[in-house]
Amino acid sequence: KYEVADPQAPIAPLILLSIIENAFKHGVSGALRQAHINIFLEVNKEGIRFRVFNTKPPVSQKDDMKYKEGIGAKNIQRQLELIYPDRHSWEVKESEETYEVNLWIKG
Repeated sequence: KYEVADPQAPIAPLILLSIIENAFKHGVSGALRQAHINIFLEVNKEGIRFRVFNTKPPVSQKDDMKYKEGIGAKNIQRQLELIYPDRHSWEVKESEETYEVNLWIKG
């Protein structure tokens, strides 16, 4: 779902794409059944609100690249801090079965 009041609202390239990619790579890629990804984007004069929710596979996957150490999320957070200092909020909610990222960038 998306609601975009200003299609010209600026955002750093690839930040949102990286979050979506992580949902596929670490979330549903190992699930054979009932895998879900929900993406919500809202852009208005106050800023950008972005949410990605995904289910996680019931069996943990092999992690040769150490993705579960949060390298991707840490890189995204570092980018946000450099590009949007004091203008963003980042929240991650994780359970055994789900993973959710909420990002707010003030306009």
